[in-house]
Order: sequence, then structure tokens, then C-alpha cells
Amino acid sequence: MLATPATAFQLLSNVFTAKAVPHRCAGPPHGSNWTEVFGDTGNLTVVQEECRLVLIDNSTVLDTAPCVYGNEYRLPQNTSFVSQFHLVCALDWVARLSQTMLFLGQGIGAYLTSYFSDRFGRKTIIVASNFGLLVCGLIVAFAPDPIIFMIFKVLI
Repeated sequence: MLATPATAFQLLSNVFTAKAVPHRCAGPPHGSNWTEVFGDTGNLTVVQEECRLVLIDNSTVLDTAPCVYGNEYRLPQNTSFVSQFHLVCALDWVARLSQTMLFLGQGIGAYLTSYFSDRFGRKTIIVASNFGLLVCGLIVAFAPDPIIFMIFKVLI
């Protein structure tokens, strides 16, 4: 019974760790302007939306561009792995994939642990599984990139 909360936390953790963080396109670096993106903007207005830059003249959209200077977040960048790994706009599907990887790993684990339980004993496998959950959970918490994050989500 002691292992149940740790396992349940891993199932529900995406609610907190994959939190959508409000963001918008970042502006040009200090000391420069929008001419690298749109050319001469003159009296035109550049609006920084979530996933694109919009060039406007009197409420008329003249041109759009992707977020060439990256994104800026309204909360600290380590609030979520979505903002930590910049999984916004075109990469937002990667954040949702992490929960799928967890369920994929559960399916594989259910098959393998039942086989190994018959071969080595239930107590040995439950202890090894809980130790693996601890180690993989710590690695996920400190994962340096999304690939490592996803690999260890499967292993959890």
C-alpha cells in the first residue's frame, strides 16, 4: 500500500508539470528593432501574439511572421516543463505526448513485471519496481531536455 501514492502521483503529475504557461513572442534584442523581421515598419504597429508576430496598420493586418526571437513567459520559466523546454506553438504536442509515454510504459511494464514476478518472485520485483520508480522519478524531475524526460516517463 505504501507504493500506491507514489505511483498515483506519477499518473497525475502531468496536471502540474505540464501546466500551460501564458506566453507571447519575444521582442527583438535590446537596441534593435523589427526591421530584421518586417523590413521598414515606419508608423506601423507590431503586435506580439502567442505564436506569431503581426504587422498592423489601422486595424488591417499587413503581414505575419513566426516568433523569430523566441518566446517570453509571464511566469518563471521553470514553472512547467512546457516553458522550460519551450514546448509551445508548433511543439505543444510534445507536452501531451509525455502522458502517452507514461501509459505506454505502464503497458510494457505490466507485461514484463508479471513475467519477471513468475520467474524471480513477487517481492523481488515489487521492491525493484519501487526502486526504479524512485530513480526514474528523480531523473524526470531534473531532466535536461525533452528526450530524456520522455525516455524516463516510459521507464516510470
